[in-house]
Amino acid sequence: AAQVKPADRSIQLLSITMGHCISGVFLAPYALPAAPSRQAEIPVEELIDDADSEQHNLRRLARLEDAASHRVSGVRIVLENLTNEGNRAAILRSVEALGLLNVDEIRSCEATETYAGPDNESTKSATATSQMRCRRGDSRSIVNGAEKWVNIARYATVKDFIRSMKDKNVRVLAAMPPPLEQPGACSPRAKVHQPLDSIDFSSQEVALVFGCEGKGISREMQVLCDGTFSVPMHGLTESLNVSVTVAICAHFARSRRLEHFGAAARTDMDVDAQEKLKADYRRRSTDNNFVKKIKM
Repeated sequence: AAQVKPADRSIQLLSITMGHCISGVFLAPYALPAAPSRQAEIPVEELIDDADSEQHNLRRLARLEDAASHRVSGVRIVLENLTNEGNRAAILRSVEALGLLNVDEIRSCEATETYAGPDNESTKSATATSQMRCRRGDSRSIVNGAEKWVNIARYATVKDFIRSMKDKNVRVLAAMPPPLEQPGACSPRAKVHQPLDSIDFSSQEVALVFGCEGKGISREMQVLCDGTFSVPMHGLTESLNVSVTVAICAHFARSRRLEHFGAAARTDMDVDAQEKLKADYRRRSTDNNFVKKIKM
């Protein structure tokens, strides 16, 4: 048999690929497989999921912008040395849900404060530890991410907070329990606090201060604030949980604040402030570590 030289073999292979007839047998040309369609490789389910995801993102963006356009910045909620993380979480959730924007926290590490007693006359001295009882597992489900959509400012002392509010021209009112009186009795010594429904929320921004559970507003805050107020109570219950009180005050204050801006008002912020907040919300929505940056 004749040997096939390398050069002849190359010609033979080339002839095969070209579809030439060799030794009376016609060989079909060798066709390279077509490049698969990229779209054909993507399952229909994935295409549907992508479309749904895009629609979801558009709806989420619309919700964020709508929430920003309903925020009220002229009513501030202030928490002075709260000791229960669950209460704090519930307050943040209520404040966000009711459309308020600003929360201020005063957290002294270890400070001996004088607090008002329940009868608004006697006082008692106690060491207040404002470090939160870090039951984060319990509180995370309560707050439900609300801290991501409110602006939280923190102060180390009451004086620092008061100084900041003075610079912003914000009126500071501290929440106090109503005087406890027997039916038909008149106590001229009992201090009368301004009822919540008589506060003017329209002419000036207002900060409502809520004190530590059990001890209430510190004596220092009472001395330095612009006034005190209480939530009118007409039943037999003598006190409310601080988170419940905040929710009542936040809802009432928002309504009264917006009345000043007209029946159709949704916010007390101007257009520039709204657009800035919308942009900030869009940034926060894509920052998965935003909440972690807020020290609990």
